[in-house]
Amino acid sequence: MISRRALFLAATPGFFIAARAEAFLPEGNVRILTPVPPGGSPDLAARLLADKLSAKWNRVVLVDNRPGADGIIAVTALLESKDQFTLLLAPSGMLTVTPLLRDVPFDPQKDLRPISMIAADYLAIVVPEASPIRSLKALSEAAKLNPGSLNWFAAAGAPMLAFEAFVRRNQLQSTYVPYKGGPDALRDLVESRIGAAVVPLAVARPFVAAGRLRIVAVTNQERAPGFAEVPTAAESGYPELAVEGMLGLLGSKSMSKVLAQRISEDVLSVLSDPVVRAGLLNSGLRAKGSTPDDYEHYLTGQRAYWNSEAAMQRTKN
Repeated sequence: MISRRALFLAATPGFFIAARAEAFLPEGNVRILTPVPPGGSPDLAARLLADKLSAKWNRVVLVDNRPGADGIIAVTALLESKDQFTLLLAPSGMLTVTPLLRDVPFDPQKDLRPISMIAADYLAIVVPEASPIRSLKALSEAAKLNPGSLNWFAAAGAPMLAFEAFVRRNQLQSTYVPYKGGPDALRDLVESRIGAAVVPLAVARPFVAAGRLRIVAVTNQERAPGFAEVPTAAESGYPELAVEGMLGLLGSKSMSKVLAQRISEDVLSVLSDPVVRAGLLNSGLRAKGSTPDDYEHYLTGQRAYWNSEAAMQRTKN
């Protein structure tokens, strides 16, 4: 017999239909948008999640890459979809920091529905393997010795704002070079067309393994698994570079809180799978699911922190 809760959710327009005894399935195929090209950490996390959710829901779950414009293209695609079969897996900084850096055609708080955190992203500060630079201190000293020589890239949001703080507090003359995503930036970094980049460890790892790039620090509070010899930015004496990426899953605001909660429960179930957790860790990510309320609370705190940081930077400039 189907419970009252099942009947209530079945009557909710959009995402799920009732099956037997509390089982719910999407009404059709599901699409997970990511704001990066294939190979970026949101893409890797989305594909792991899509595979397991597809099996759980017995539906096709597609990953749709929409890179460019600091995530605006992906968010716009979500909002224009006008259905609850389309989700977004993105770095949280895209929703908390990017609106501080540029005009965006959406309001993250009014237009998007937080569903769940997905994973903490280890962020790496990398340089070409051919470079003599082996530490953040050496990077800073080289930039001071040759003013204007440092061209760099950092993923939109908190990584970019943090590296700008590093540049300003160390009085460096440098140039930010925009790319659609980390993979494009790293291809130029390998050829020394740019001098440094702040990117997800998942993106940098293959280049490091191939001996083409070197990690000089990670921005997280703890050292990255598999790279115990690489110090954190704070350990290196540059606390302004301490930042942790957080990937999260969102829907449009038209999604009801009930449906967001139901999807979150299935996501938490998937993230508890040891195979998924190991897959994320091997990609430089740490599984970290949450309820919709906890994710919303996290985003609110991040907005307050980075708004304060941006205001301080404007004052000092």
